[in-house]
Amino acid sequence: MPSSDSQPRFNFAGHRAIVTGGCRGIGRSIADALAEAGAEVDVFDVGQPESGEELTHRFLRVDITDAAAVAQASPRP
Repeated sequence: MPSSDSQPRFNFAGHRAIVTGGCRGIGRSIADALAEAGAEVDVFDVGQPESGEELTHRFLRVDITDAAAVAQASPRP
């Protein structure tokens, strides 16, 4: 069933999503779509958001190849 413009196709209200590489490109689009569907979004990225660009998500500078850094940054239930 196709979604209508007035109602999101997915409902992630009450859920948290972690998006790696979410400062730009495909990762940013995914983070925006999850937030639009109601998710609380945390962006993990080694880069920084573009200067002057405003993220509506929680941004954390995290190198996901470092397990300790990921464990420290990951939200606890």
